[in-house]
Amino acid sequence: MSDQLLRHPLAALRAGLGLTGEQYLDRLDDVHFALGEGRMAKGRQKVSRWENGVNSPEMPARYAMARLHGIPREAVTELGWPDFLLLAFPDDRPVLDSPWTLAGTVTAVAAAARGGSMQDRRGFLIASGATLSGLATSWSLALAEPAAALPTVPAKVSAVNTRLTPALLDVLEQRLDDLRRLDDVLGGARLRQTAVAEYELLNGLAARTGQHGPLEHRLLSLLAESARMCGWLQFDTGHHARAQRFYITALRASATAGDHQVGANTLAFMAIQVYSKGNPREAVGLVRTAQDATARKATPRVKSMLHARAYRVRPRPTTTRRGRTGSTRARSRCSPGPPPSISMTPAAP
Repeated sequence: MSDQLLRHPLAALRAGLGLTGEQYLDRLDDVHFALGEGRMAKGRQKVSRWENGVNSPEMPARYAMARLHGIPREAVTELGWPDFLLLAFPDDRPVLDSPWTLAGTVTAVAAAARGGSMQDRRGFLIASGATLSGLATSWSLALAEPAAALPTVPAKVSAVNTRLTPALLDVLEQRLDDLRRLDDVLGGARLRQTAVAEYELLNGLAARTGQHGPLEHRLLSLLAESARMCGWLQFDTGHHARAQRFYITALRASATAGDHQVGANTLAFMAIQVYSKGNPREAVGLVRTAQDATARKATPRVKSMLHARAYRVRPRPTTTRRGRTGSTRARSRCSPGPPPSISMTPAAP
């Protein structure tokens, strides 16, 4: 299988069907006709122009796509082009739609682990606009809920998983620290699979987490940080869908663990991702959500980090005297690698 990134939802859906552009158009034409819209005008470059953003399909063609891919008709107008096509990727739904509870977090964590496969070549976001801001708001609300009552004396062993001990968590935390240092030397391309393996190790432990407790919360904090690191390494290599799956999972795990810092840091990294895709206003919204949610708990260093992120992702003027757009400058700074101020290392207390 080719490792070329698929940068548009339609390209990914077409690749999943194993169809060329012309073959896809033939199949779409049959659906278009069955819906009573007549035959479509065809051209060799029609589908590629849709996928490259040169043209957008007419509404009847969009409705035909929705029917072809099992998407509710109303989503075509509610979500618009091409966002309604994102509903045709069912493997993303547990990450996006699971409840913000312990059980929901465990479900999302397992789904993200499955989605961490190297087979996912989608180079586009799986959530944007209202969906993305809604996830950030849900994280903030989950953090604001009263935490589960925990023993004041640190537990020596989990009541549910006897393998979960402070000593084991110390080792796992050190492994994450080592992975961050390796990223500084080797870069994301060489560490992606290693980071996913670490995440899957933590996922195996989290799958047996059926209750709240000090050790369970610490495990979920480590899992959140591991997911954030996986997200960063995927983003660093252009795998935006995979990166966002991990980032959203990091938000869920941090909320369940009550870990404001990891969650806020994750939102800051998510902001860089959406900014790099040309959405500075969404990026600012993510950082502001992090700032609001951590206003009373963040350390001065975390507050400074969030302030710096907010400044970096703020919308720029549309044009300059040299004629370059703000979004063009954004992409040039964030791709293929991060600006010097972005580090995989979290802001320390």
